[in-house]
Amino acid sequence: MEGHPFEISIYRGVDEPEWVLEIANAKGTSFIPDERFKTDKDALGVALADFENEPIEEFLG
Repeated sequence: MEGHPFEISIYRGVDEPEWVLEIANAKGTSFIPDERFKTDKDALGVALADFENEPIEEFLG
């Protein structure tokens, strides 16, 4: 989001079949949805949609 840096991390454990999405703001506050994803592209799509559809305040923590 313009003027507000965020880091998007998408990862999974060695033995985990599903991907985890983590969004961290500039203060280091992380947001990890309960939802797990079948692919890393699915997780990225949700992150980008959230940035587009949710108020920025949701991510500033």
